[in-house]
Amino acid sequence: MKQHSLSKQQLRILADSEEFQKIIAADPVLDFLESLQYNERDELLSLQETLGFPVHFGELTVSPLTPAKWAFLWSKKSPYTRVQDILKKDAVYFLAVLKADNLRDIPALEEIRKEAAIPVTELHEQILSYLRRCFAPLQLLPVSRAEKKECHFDLDWLTRICSIAAQESHTPILQVMEQMTMNQVCWLYIDY
Repeated sequence: MKQHSLSKQQLRILADSEEFQKIIAADPVLDFLESLQYNERDELLSLQETLGFPVHFGELTVSPLTPAKWAFLWSKKSPYTRVQDILKKDAVYFLAVLKADNLRDIPALEEIRKEAAIPVTELHEQILSYLRRCFAPLQLLPVSRAEKKECHFDLDWLTRICSIAAQESHTPILQVMEQMTMNQVCWLYIDY
């Protein structure tokens, strides 16, 4: 059977038709993609983070999530890096890692809990919201059924994503791993 292709003019006429516009307006996938385009609050928070502003969880001020800290959390089996049930202590440990200037000197969990000065349940919700913002750029990538397996944020992942971000930003890879925000690295990966 012979396939007929439409000319550019015919495609424009079709795209401008009322019937086609109704189909587009009712498409839930397009609505979802549209909703991802711009969230003013998240954009402001991501911009501030990229410019070096600290991140706040309750009264606790921490450094932004970096690829190195994310890989470290994964290696320590943090439920935030996996699809698992999360306990109260997991939220506090996650924030302790973000608070640490050096991963060899993670502050005491009780100190972090006191400094945050809000219930752990609220900390957990704030962490989940923060992580959605960190990894939001990756939602722009198509997901195939083969890719729905568990992610391993190991040395291979860390090296791969950071080498791309380093190449795109002309920044030394160690600086990307330890100082660049996860959100910024994800955007550089998408730009690549």
